Amino acid sequence: MKIGFYVNRRIFKRGQISLSLERDPESRQNTIMATLNFFTDYAAFDSRFVQSGENHALTQTQRGSIRFDPNLKSFRFRRHSGLGSGSAVIWPFQDDNYNGIRDEGEELLPELRAKISGGARIDRARDRLFYYDNLRPYEEYIVEIDPYSLDNPMLQPAHENFRVAVNPNVVTTINVPIVTAGEVAGRVDRLIADGTVGVGGMRVIIINEATGKEIELVTFNNGDFFHLGLVPGMYRAYLDPEQLKNYGYASDPPYIKFQMKTIAGGDYFGTAAFIIRPSTGTH
Repeated sequence: MKIGFYVNRRIFKRGQISLSLERDPESRQNTIMATLNFFTDYAAFDSRFVQSGENHALTQTQRGSIRFDPNLKSFRFRRHSGLGSGSAVIWPFQDDNYNGIRDEGEELLPELRAKISGGARIDRARDRLFYYDNLRPYEEYIVEIDPYSLDNPMLQPAHENFRVAVNPNVVTTINVPIVTAGEVAGRVDRLIADGTVGVGGMRVIIINEATGKEIELVTFNNGDFFHLGLVPGMYRAYLDPEQLKNYGYASDPPYIKFQMKTIAGGDYFGTAAFIIRPSTGTH
């Protein structure tokens, strides 16, 4: 049976000290142990002194991990052990030529918010990029992007989500291309005896033919509609067929195809005009 006493106290913001005393009544031997733990963002330091009877021991250890960031050509130091695990950095940039590659002169956009599920995020103030540590190597992760985190509504992520796999012991760069989005505008009119009149409340569906992503708009009281934020690509716009069926109308034309091009300042397509008329063909 041993009798012991133990005390632990936090010192400053990044350290703690502990002291323990044990007494073995049978052998009448005392064991004294003092430990000082101190950590920074780059490493953790432990110093320990142990006296047991006539024996003395002093040990000092330093723990941490080092990773190389190939984009910044620099090393990253972490106080946690990271042997065998992966790290990733999200690198948002304005993809002026829409090629998915960060070319020389293309601006970094660190204000974009994104996250990797399952990773511990560390904000790096020097370059304002977000790093993620403790990722399992060779396992695929989903990178979720917040398209509304950019101050400029003309800038949109080329893709909403990314699926990536990281390598062990290195920093994997996840390039997130941001493109200048385009705008579509048009109107929906209804045939009447002496011409046409704009129709409010009509649902207009715009679908990206490459990704299948749909955007639903509702016309204003005068029949106009518009949307800002279409990434370059081919699109198809049409009126909600269920709503047309319920109202007993048909759309002319049935749909409109248009393209958003990669141009400075964003493309604009302003002639998405629909006429609705009774589906029986009479008006």
